[in-house]
Amino acid sequence: KSFGNEIFTIITVANLFPKKNIELVLDIAKEMKECRFIVVGDGTHRKVLEDKIKNENILNVELLGFKSTKEVRDYYQQSDCYLLTSFAEGTPTSALESMACGLPIVSSNAGGLGNIVEEHENGFIIDDFDKARYVEKIKLLRSNVDLRKKIFEKNILLAQKYKWENVASNITSLTQRKLNEVSVK
Repeated sequence: KSFGNEIFTIITVANLFPKKNIELVLDIAKEMKECRFIVVGDGTHRKVLEDKIKNENILNVELLGFKSTKEVRDYYQQSDCYLLTSFAEGTPTSALESMACGLPIVSSNAGGLGNIVEEHENGFIIDDFDKARYVEKIKLLRSNVDLRKKIFEKNILLAQKYKWENVASNITSLTQRKLNEVSVK
């Protein structure tokens, strides 16, 4: 992994629906003109976002549209930070995928990400959609390469725990233990 991107790149991967709160990504981008923001995904809200980008002259955001799984992985690997601003999430798969690529997460607490993301360990949770706090955490990551490297290593390791083979193996061993307890009685 190269930590020397000329322009610090922040990636968001989301369906472009109102609940994803991508307007906040655009507002953060306006505050951080020295960074590049890429938004992967498509949806009903795309036109609203394109209009906001045009009307407010936001030059550092690219709406890339839908991409294949391989393309998304390539974008993660070219990025420095993953940004999630959703009001609501199921399981935020894209956040977990970005962690598996080692990216630090700066996220709302949607979908229970606060149970996985630990402050300074693998990213930051912003509870109140406070633009200034998002900007502050992204600036911290941009300026502190050592922190990014530490998070990169942690997230790669953490992702191993959530790999399907490991989850399946844990479920199997737990089930076997429970069955053994029952048969002993």
